[in-house]
Amino acid sequence: MSEHDGLHAELVWDGGDIHIPAAMGTPKTDQMQGGPVEKVSELSCRICYDSLGAVKSRGTQANLDHVKEVKHYSVLAHHHWPIEFTFTSMGERDRCVLACLNRPGIWVRRGNGTTLRLTLNPRALLEWDEWTKHLSEDDSEYETRWARWLGRAALRLWCIKAPMLFGEFPVLDEKGETVDNSMRQAGIRSARWAEPVGKHESWVSIYMRGSRGFSHEQVRHGMFTAVSQRSTRYVDESSSPWIQHPLVVAYLESLPLGERDLLERQIAASETAGKATYDSLIDKLQPWLKARGVDTFTARKQARGAARGYLGNALQTELIFSASVFEWLHVLDMRCADAADAEIRLIYNLVLPILKASRYGHFFSHLSMAPASDGLGQALVGGGAR
Repeated sequence: MSEHDGLHAELVWDGGDIHIPAAMGTPKTDQMQGGPVEKVSELSCRICYDSLGAVKSRGTQANLDHVKEVKHYSVLAHHHWPIEFTFTSMGERDRCVLACLNRPGIWVRRGNGTTLRLTLNPRALLEWDEWTKHLSEDDSEYETRWARWLGRAALRLWCIKAPMLFGEFPVLDEKGETVDNSMRQAGIRSARWAEPVGKHESWVSIYMRGSRGFSHEQVRHGMFTAVSQRSTRYVDESSSPWIQHPLVVAYLESLPLGERDLLERQIAASETAGKATYDSLIDKLQPWLKARGVDTFTARKQARGAARGYLGNALQTELIFSASVFEWLHVLDMRCADAADAEIRLIYNLVLPILKASRYGHFFSHLSMAPASDGLGQALVGGGAR
């Protein structure tokens, strides 16, 4: 764990055990159950609602069932793992490669001979049939059959890997076919879990804490990533701290005592006013909405959603950010650069050592740091942000 003036970063998952950030709370006995897939998914869900260990919060199975019921699939996009398929011929392998085109949440690599490596997350599989329907709008029934067969073979493995999420594997599909028959028709001789190889198949999840301003920049990275962030609609932010931007902190420390006190009072007054407006609006909006026939839960959520606009970008937030090693390298290049915003750069001063110490640390061993020109932390040597 590492921390700097309220900024924080901590490993959650790098392909092995799950690490629960202490700041998220202590799970109840019926929470954080199952294997790595269920645990990463549950933790990613709970950070959105600040619900880990909460008295009235659901257990693992009920939580995952609810996620599927409301289709909150974004929290299921963090855990990626490769499956290796072996085909009877290269032609059949390549037909399945084409069946994977235009599907989000997957990475496809043709292996040696007749093998195909398919790296995907639970969301991609739960939405597999939906994307197959889109495929059928533009392609022949013959081509969509390959997509259906491949998805069915992958689902059987995921049902074993994450039974709390996927349940028991159905013996027959909607066409009345067994998975073995589907695999034979697709030319699939075998399907097995494989160890991640390379930068695209290897994923790391990190817990990050900073200001909402930081998070607005962080979530711009949408390629080969997954993000679950604390929700200001569902979580009461009336007592949440604000994060002082490190540039402001450094400037205040450079001022004579009298000038510093004056500016610190102005900053404190701004925070106090924002929180007072937030509290006042919620107190007034909730009963007003309920009087108009809105139920209590929705009224609270809607009131917080409207009032949050008066909380500043300095409001503290937390998120779980997952990415392939390939994308982590890109984000480091942009956010750990000398020209990057000082707050996000300081957070990445914490992130880089975590990545270097992770299971995939060898991919980051070549990166080096040097003092940043503004004196706030270090910058990546050769970083590309401008």
